[in-house]
Amino acid sequence: MMYILKTIDKIQFKISEEEYKGYLQANSDDHLTFRNGVSVKKTMIAIIYPENSTDVIEDRREQKHGILHDGTKVIRHFGQWVLDSGMVPDDKGNYQPIVIDKNYFPEVARDCVLTPGEFEKIKHLSTAERKGIVLKLNGGKRIKPTGEFEPIKKIVKPI
Repeated sequence: MMYILKTIDKIQFKISEEEYKGYLQANSDDHLTFRNGVSVKKTMIAIIYPENSTDVIEDRREQKHGILHDGTKVIRHFGQWVLDSGMVPDDKGNYQPIVIDKNYFPEVARDCVLTPGEFEKIKHLSTAERKGIVLKLNGGKRIKPTGEFEPIKKIVKPI
């Protein structure tokens, strides 16, 4: 299996499964040298994913429109998921988009909002069933099966 490696400088190239395993075992300050002669410091690597997942990974990163598990349409606005229609005035009278509450929508908290195509496939399910599917996406550990947040201090051990 081949993997796609992208650096934080947006340089991209393919690596083998053995090279990927070497990456997993390396320390954070190590320089990794790949078969194509490229040497990269581990801290400069932004993402590595299987080549056969490219369409899913890239579509998710560039996603601008989505649908929440309850059917609410949302858009990405300056990196945040907001309601697709409707704005509210702030204290100065300027209209601002309505930000989606991460406590009620785990897909927003994990940034794995369903694409319209994905929602079409599961829209016949109940809201609870759709939420269950969303909770399985990305395997996040911050969300309990009930949909509530696990306090971050319980997950991350103090240094």
